[in-house]
Amino acid sequence: GKHLCVDEAIARFTGRASEIVIIKTKPTPEGYKVWVLAGDGVVLNWLFHAK
Repeated sequence: GKHLCVDEAIARFTGRASEIVIIKTKPTPEGYKVWVLAGDGVVLNWLFHAK
């Protein structure tokens, strides 16, 4: 069967924007926060997280 996972991720961005988040514990600490739908190690869909 197919295994699906929904998780948050950070899309790296170092410019200036009001939507940028900084999470120091992430491997990529600064960028856009996105929600990711993944299956078997492949990103199937993603959405920007709005503040």
